[in-house]
Amino acid sequence: MARVPQISQQAPQPASFQAQGVVPYQNQAGQQLQQLAGAATNVGNAIFKKSEELRVKNDTARTSEADQMFGEFVRNELNPKSGYRSHLGKSAGDTYEQVLESLQAKRSEFAQGLQNPDQREMFNRASSARLSKARGVVDMHAAQQTNVYLGAQQSAAIKGYQADYLGNLGHPKAMLTSMANMQNTINAQADLVQATPEVRAQMMTDAVSGLHASALQMLLTDRDTGGAQLYLDINKDEIDPVELSKVTAQLDALTRNQDMADLADHIIGNAPEGSTLAQKRQYALDTAESTVKGRKMSAEDGALLYQHLNQRYSQAKEKKAVTNTTLIEQAQQQVAQLGTNALTSDLPIYKDLVANNLVTEFDKLRRSTGIQSRSLSNLMFDLSKGQIVTGRDGTKYKASEMTTSQMQDIINSYGGATEDLTAQYYGIVARQR
Repeated sequence: MARVPQISQQAPQPASFQAQGVVPYQNQAGQQLQQLAGAATNVGNAIFKKSEELRVKNDTARTSEADQMFGEFVRNELNPKSGYRSHLGKSAGDTYEQVLESLQAKRSEFAQGLQNPDQREMFNRASSARLSKARGVVDMHAAQQTNVYLGAQQSAAIKGYQADYLGNLGHPKAMLTSMANMQNTINAQADLVQATPEVRAQMMTDAVSGLHASALQMLLTDRDTGGAQLYLDINKDEIDPVELSKVTAQLDALTRNQDMADLADHIIGNAPEGSTLAQKRQYALDTAESTVKGRKMSAEDGALLYQHLNQRYSQAKEKKAVTNTTLIEQAQQQVAQLGTNALTSDLPIYKDLVANNLVTEFDKLRRSTGIQSRSLSNLMFDLSKGQIVTGRDGTKYKASEMTTSQMQDIINSYGGATEDLTAQYYGIVARQR
């Protein structure tokens, strides 16, 4: 049987006309455009990156400069020699708000001087920490100095209450009020410094003891030994032992001295008339036990007594001299008013001159100054002529028959002085006889 050939149902492939080893032409325009776009992008990215780096560096530099300038301002504002920290006590409190406002204002000023928001944001972050630290320094200094100021005011108040106490010595109610005010303020001061119980107690003891010591010193200065002793008896338990010993010794010495002064006055007024200083001192020693509050006199007492007696005699002598000078001056004024013919015994002040044994002294002064009374001059003339003379008592004498004693008496009665005129008296008598 004959074989029939098989026919494929697939379409036949066309014959290839491509030469062996030759690549056919391809259209690459789109790919090249893509490559160019990528290259441009890379260049743009590089330029942008460089610009961003410059911007960041510029922002950083300007921000850093502003921060450093702000830091310098903060240091100057808080300088302990010339800035806020140089303000002490009350002044620190008074300038507290001012320095805070100054810091904030300067921070804002530096921020506004920057170029863009990024720089300002960077500066605000950096300066915020600096400002916060500065605020802490300001707050701490203000707190410390406010405490100093308050403490100073409390100390001043304590002194004021002490002055009130001393000014009211002798007025118990007012004294107690001042003492309570002082103690309350001391407790407040202890609270301020957070004192321990021991320190608080010592602060109170020192203040109270010192106040009592001051009160005693005032009484001793006024020589109020009785008041000082009473005050000491009442308050001695509140006085520091060392101070108590010191004040007690002062009081004892002053009391002893006052006792001897009182005894000296007693002696001056009660010792036998005409006693010498030594006799009056002996009188004091003999009567000391009954006079000096029952206390037997010691050698120290005797020395103090003698000192007071000498002082009183010196004072009396000075007073006597002043009195005598005054009386003589007054007598001279009266002679000038009454005329030189007035006798000393005619002067209104004559009795005072007699009482102070000044008649002879004054008559000597009258003769030495040429104001001897005319009556005396006339008497001397009559005696020298042997005429009848009349004494101040009215008795008449004949010069040639007068005794020396009678002549002295009558001349003395007219203000003459026997010791100065004796030679003249005898010359007159000799001529008449």
